[in-house]
Amino acid sequence: MSHGDVSVELTTETEKAMLEEASKYHAWNPSRICIKVPFSEIGLRVLHNLATRGVRTNVTCLMAFNQAYLAALAGATYVSLFSGRIRDMGYDASSIIQETRAILDREELESKIIVGSIRHMMDVNEALQYGAHVVTVPPAILRKMLWNPRTDETIREFNTAWANRGK
Repeated sequence: MSHGDVSVELTTETEKAMLEEASKYHAWNPSRICIKVPFSEIGLRVLHNLATRGVRTNVTCLMAFNQAYLAALAGATYVSLFSGRIRDMGYDASSIIQETRAILDREELESKIIVGSIRHMMDVNEALQYGAHVVTVPPAILRKMLWNPRTDETIREFNTAWANRGK
């Protein structure tokens, strides 16, 4: 049996159309569908409307602490910070993650931090170290996380030692 939220992104742009689209997606499976709302003034109104009706939401395209904070105050289930894009603008993504986590904890806001737009293995490490609840990791980065030359060398040493025991 599958479990966990599945985010489905809104593609319309007016408040009325976004709410209609959200209702359609949510009806697919209310216990699993999480509506992915793009951050904007309209998006915040849609988010608040959905949150007050108990619909789980994932506010996307967040690039700054203040945006994540506003989304959390409006009732977002998840706030999605785009680490790689934040760095592209010349800002420190790790401090934004850390500040967001600190304010969520201090004010006892229930939003969880998702960090996406991962471009390097260190982005994953920093996101987790600075308080992300969820990190979306591309397959190529996940493969890099599995490998370490010293680990492979150590396994070979152990296996050789075992094979040569008693010789």
